[in-house]
Amino acid sequence: MCHNIGGRAIRRDACRSRTTMTVLLTIVYFVGIFTLLVAAHEFGHMWVAKRFKMKVEEFAIGIGPILAQLWRGRDGTLYTIRAFPVGGFVKIPGMLPDEEHIEGSFQSKPLHACFLTVLAGPVASILFGYLLFVVIGLTAGLPSLDDPTPQVRMVMPDTPAQAAGLRTGDVLLAINGEPVRSAEEAGKIIRANANKRLQLTLQRDGEPFVVAITPKEVEAEIDGKPQKIGQIGVLWHVQRKREPFLQVLSHAGLMTVGMTVGIIDGLRRMIFGQGNIHEVGS
Repeated sequence: MCHNIGGRAIRRDACRSRTTMTVLLTIVYFVGIFTLLVAAHEFGHMWVAKRFKMKVEEFAIGIGPILAQLWRGRDGTLYTIRAFPVGGFVKIPGMLPDEEHIEGSFQSKPLHACFLTVLAGPVASILFGYLLFVVIGLTAGLPSLDDPTPQVRMVMPDTPAQAAGLRTGDVLLAINGEPVRSAEEAGKIIRANANKRLQLTLQRDGEPFVVAITPKEVEAEIDGKPQKIGQIGVLWHVQRKREPFLQVLSHAGLMTVGMTVGIIDGLRRMIFGQGNIHEVGS
């Protein structure tokens, strides 16, 4: 939590520094998970390709210049790390139309082998995502927004929340005098009240206080349709719940489906230029 350590400007700078650190840690976490997903995806391509006796020349994590050559397998595959961690690839001769057909090339194999090799990447990504959710669920618990005491995890800079003086660690008790029972409920109320003044009752260091705030109107795509919603610029603390083994398997499956649908929808919107991208929050 950001404390008053000598004036409004110092407090604001401290809050901004904490927000910056949180954003940086989030980026590092995202890049780490993304790299693992890329590795799983490319491993799927490579594993199936080798089952069909295709020659895999290189297995690369990242794109651009080679940073490190890790090792070369007995079958000749070179494993590398490249400069930019925004993807990866498996190099198989014959994948481009103008490449010559040699023994072990992609084009020298039957259609079903080529199809399964291409399909194996997305399937491996989905399976890895599911296993990751299961491991997290069994160790740390899976995320849930059904926290009876919604708590601010991060205040985004230059937003209504920052202007109103909200800080990391503040607990939301009520909106317009009505008790709020979860972060999900708070988000729904805020999204439904763009450009409308709200009174938030919060608690900081055990002391309740009230602030007035007007959610900023933004455009977002919801259920495939562009809609105008309200946002104040906060991310809520996500509570983690430990569940029985079978419930973890079920919950992880639902999260994997949701993640897959979200990725496909995000790619569709980027390709066709539909909708805007906003922070997931309130």
